[in-house]
Amino acid sequence: MGLLELDQKNYKTATRAFDRAIEINPDFAIAYYNRAIAYRYNGNSKKAIDDLNKSLDINQNLKNIYFKKALIKKEIGDLLDYKRAYIKETSFTDAPYNRVFTYKFMGDYSNAIRNAELIVKEQPNTKEHWNLKGNVHSLL
Repeated sequence: MGLLELDQKNYKTATRAFDRAIEINPDFAIAYYNRAIAYRYNGNSKKAIDDLNKSLDINQNLKNIYFKKALIKKEIGDLLDYKRAYIKETSFTDAPYNRVFTYKFMGDYSNAIRNAELIVKEQPNTKEHWNLKGNVHSLL
């Protein structure tokens, strides 16, 4: 139910559905992850991060949790998790792009351009990758 409510952008209702899932199974890491997404869209970054931390306490092998936590913390100005998640993780679609963006944001333009060249080579028809590469190149 929570996922359906998230899809419909009913974030408060989604949160309640995930509350219920967690009540039924307090060790359900994905329920905490999904509730964190609802909290984020509801503008409550603190609760979202708390839920992501709880999810990681339960299962540290879910890479998308690190990814989502890094995104939320970046939005509130904390780049430590952002750097850790994006630079080390390459198994999901947005990570290579965001790794370039992270290096750029941190002022590490040589690593940014090196990684931008890799993603353009891997996905040459993606205009966002070319745009990012051009942006980083202009900073060099």
